[in-house]
Amino acid sequence: MEQATLDIVQRSFKKIKPSAEKTASYFYKKLFEYDPQLKRTVNALYTGTSVTKEASFINILSSAISGSEETIPNLVHSNTNFQNTEVKPTHFDYVGTAFIASLSKVLKDEFTLEVQLAWCAFYSTLTNSVKNASYIQ
Repeated sequence: MEQATLDIVQRSFKKIKPSAEKTASYFYKKLFEYDPQLKRTVNALYTGTSVTKEASFINILSSAISGSEETIPNLVHSNTNFQNTEVKPTHFDYVGTAFIASLSKVLKDEFTLEVQLAWCAFYSTLTNSVKNASYIQ
């Protein structure tokens, strides 16, 4: 991922951040519409923790965006490990679709093709890191 791509993501994230909790709630609503069984899986990840799924979404996203492509694998490795959960690599397609839909809803007219492609590249880098950290030994 090029620095110019990350710059676009960072600039657009500043516009999302004030409504980040709303964005996260919309994201989960869309995700559970795409695959209702993921609701149980996602909720199980946060059972017994003091962190809400919305707060986790915002924290990981914010940390990943404020770093660089090189810092994403370390961030992901320290915050996620889906190997012993019901989260499967195929679930990331639903997550990506819900994520892009959420960004589109929040950014509205500012969700240009350039912004969409930048976020898709960012999401691809992030999910590849998650998959590598969680599923590849």
